[in-house]
This record gives sequence, C-alpha cells and structure tokens, in this order.
Amino acid sequence: MRILIIILILIIGSLDDNTFLIINYEGVKKYLDVLKTKIWDLLVLDESHYIKNSKAMRTKVILGYKDKDTGVFVEGLKDFAKQKVLLTGTPVLNRPSELYTQLKALDHPIAKSYKWFMDNFVVFDQWGSPIAGKNLESLQRMLRETCMLRREKKEVLKELPNKIRQLITLPADILSMDEIKEDEKWFRSTSEYGSIRGGWTKCLTFLCMVPKY
Repeated sequence: MRILIIILILIIGSLDDNTFLIINYEGVKKYLDVLKTKIWDLLVLDESHYIKNSKAMRTKVILGYKDKDTGVFVEGLKDFAKQKVLLTGTPVLNRPSELYTQLKALDHPIAKSYKWFMDNFVVFDQWGSPIAGKNLESLQRMLRETCMLRREKKEVLKELPNKIRQLITLPADILSMDEIKEDEKWFRSTSEYGSIRGGWTKCLTFLCMVPKY
C-alpha cells in the first residue's frame, strides 16, 4: 500500500495544467491525503447527491471533518480546488435539507450556517427529523440567481430518441412470490416509477459557483 501511495503522489505531482484525473468517491476516501498534495484548478462532483448525507464518510472527505480521535479538523478535497462544479439530475431526492452539503461543497454563502439554512428552508417533526421544506420559492430564486443551471434532457441531448415503454408479460412461475414482491417494492421506490405515475420531467441540473453575489 505504501508503494502504491508513493506512485500516486509521483503521478499526481507530474500532472500538467492540461491533464485531468477521474476518480470515484471511494477512491477519494482512500487516497485523500495524496489528492491533497496538489491544488486543483477544478473539482467536478458527478452525481453530487451522493454527498447529501453529512454523516457519510464520502461527504466528509469532500467537505472536511473533525477527526474523532484527535479532535483536529481535517480539510476536505474541496479546500484544494480553485473552482467547484456539481452535476446531478436529482439534487434533491426528498427534501431541501439534502441540498445543504452540496451547497457547502461550493462554499455557497447560504450554506455558511447550518442552523440558518435549516431554520429557513426545512420543516422538522417533533423528534427533530427533517420532513419537508418551506420558503421553497425563495430558495429556488437564490439558487437560480447564484449557482444553479437547470437543463432538461430534451434541451441538451436532442439526438436521443424518445423513451419507448413496453409491457412484456412473463410466465407466472419465472420468479417466486417473494422475489416478485421485492422487485415491486424496489420499483415503486425509484424515480422512474414516479415519472410514469406522475408525469414528472427528468432534468439534468448543474450546480456551480459563479460570481453573482
């Protein structure tokens, strides 16, 4: 492992301004110290909703975290990038609280205070769990004016054909009832099921930092 880390340091150190590095979130967790040996011109987080959970390690290595053993704050990868861009088709899967960590990755002003953000845009139940959003029009306006670009698939991927949905009947004995129920439960939990039932329009959303505030 030590030899591999040394090789990675040498590789990253030799990268010029025209080179880019692609790594998944698990790789960032594993090689964070190595990645922080360089100041990156641009950090792009694809599927940025993966960092919605502030307690997840993949989020912590991006934003930074307090080491529970030493009490020392460990800087995240975002602090070693001059600019940040977040890409996702689903920036909010359930409620606005999931936006906070993504905005934090951008160093957005409205994410400077966790309490302020939650007080203004999130509704909590009696046990302190987020259950809904509030002041959503205000939040959307702030995001659109500063950092969010929303593009529907039909606007940016015009060469793709329309979706074709086809009902295929399978033999009743191909799966057990337990497998069928499990598959149905999974399907109902997906956004694709919602798009069929509710006519939702999928979109590709870009979150990036632009000097408008």
